[in-house]
Amino acid sequence: MHKIQTALFLAAFLALPLSAQAQDAQPAAGPGYDEAELTELANRLLDPDPFVADEATRDLKEIGSPAVPVLIKALADKRGEMRYKACEVLAELRDGRAVDALMVLLDDREHPGTSIASAAAKALGRLADGRAVRPLLPLVDSEDVELQYNVIRALGYLRGYEAIPKLIPRLKDQAKTFYDGLVRCAAAEALGRLKAKDAVADLAALLDDTAEEVYTGMPVAYFAARALERITGVNNGSL
Repeated sequence: MHKIQTALFLAAFLALPLSAQAQDAQPAAGPGYDEAELTELANRLLDPDPFVADEATRDLKEIGSPAVPVLIKALADKRGEMRYKACEVLAELRDGRAVDALMVLLDDREHPGTSIASAAAKALGRLADGRAVRPLLPLVDSEDVELQYNVIRALGYLRGYEAIPKLIPRLKDQAKTFYDGLVRCAAAEALGRLKAKDAVADLAALLDDTAEEVYTGMPVAYFAARALERITGVNNGSL
């Protein structure tokens, strides 16, 4: 009897349309997101409740690629704070589709905290697209220290070798950002990444600079020593 029931079951299964069998064999699809849902989530970035805003940031990062088009649209939002927040999330998602829109914001001097241009420069450094080097170059000398700091670091990540002559003088720059990032530390880090041999003497002069960059908790001398190691290829032991 058991054998008869098994045979009948198999016959019924084999009689099913092939598409139905394939559908049963596939795992359930994951949740989808439409543009309206993602736009609503992006708007929560500006919620006055910091817990809601932080949760929206985390959710957008976890959603990842599907959220990028909505965040790119947010870069053109009339609200400066929204443009700033979109830059921050896109910096974490590191999706090349955002490069063109972020480059446009390098002229955005609105300050919802720090300048939107500085947030855009930071994001461009994370996206690692060489197209951003040319518009970033003239901003090395910006009077906006936040922008200058993030531009210098971005040029190091982007391997903007043509920036080396502009970066070496910044090793003597005493300016610091709102969060106590030191411009000369950013310059040392970038020149190390660029393996700028022309900067060796100026970097060596910073090895006695014990001023601490509060933003990272490291002294200027650390950045100079690390840069020299990258340029020379010589490991001088514990830094």
